Amino acid sequence: MKRGALPTSGNQLVDWHFQQVIYFLNNKVDAILVVEKSLIDPESHEAHSGIIIFSAKGRAIIYLSNAKRRHPRKSKMAKTLTHEVIHGLSDDCVKEPSVLRLENILWKLFTKEQKKMIISYLPKHKVKRGPETA
Repeated sequence: MKRGALPTSGNQLVDWHFQQVIYFLNNKVDAILVVEKSLIDPESHEAHSGIIIFSAKGRAIIYLSNAKRRHPRKSKMAKTLTHEVIHGLSDDCVKEPSVLRLENILWKLFTKEQKKMIISYLPKHKVKRGPETA
């Protein structure tokens, strides 16, 4: 997807995490889909801001909700995209509270340029349906 020099923050740990997010988006994600309405998890049947689903080959599809109460701005949707990528980079043993903590810390420390780059991965078009139930 996006190529070229990556923006940096001057903090090596933040920049390493940012590089991991961009690498994952470029090399492990087949599609990022924004669902027009509520995004329902096919397993729990609960509404979510984002869901990441892996294929048998280890490739990911990331679904993001376009519901305004969940994502009033593109920056909020990009933060959710970052959250889903953290899930993708983490083992299943990393629990939701830890993912949320890391998401919030990184989003505060990413520079405007880094956030803009993540926003650039958001698709402009929307799809009508989210992931199918099993």
